[in-house]
Amino acid sequence: GSEELLEEVEEEMETLGMQLNINITINEIDRFDGCRSNITKIPSHSGNPNLTISIEWPETNIGERATVNCPCGNVTSEEGSLIATRYCAGDFTNGGQWETPNAAACNFSDLAREICQLAELETEARVQQLD
Repeated sequence: GSEELLEEVEEEMETLGMQLNINITINEIDRFDGCRSNITKIPSHSGNPNLTISIEWPETNIGERATVNCPCGNVTSEEGSLIATRYCAGDFTNGGQWETPNAAACNFSDLAREICQLAELETEARVQQLD
């Protein structure tokens, strides 16, 4: 009956699978219409790895400029919010390619980075850090 038919089909599929030896793997798919999300790290001035700033760039279409706020809450200066920008160049044949970021406004002093880290903590943790 139907069990015998199912068994025959399974055997036939197994035989075909062995004959074809199908092995498909996908390692990574790059965007051809833009730049993938990416992180830029700005080392501290003293070389302290705990004070490294990370700027996260969102996926961006070719021909567009990504604009993100500098890490450290919503810090503003007289000119407005401190931002970093990065242009997504490239073409639809070779894919998107990030250009060098403009993140100079985010390159805070080590003291400012320490204050930012402190500001991101919960109130009780801030008090403990001050002890």
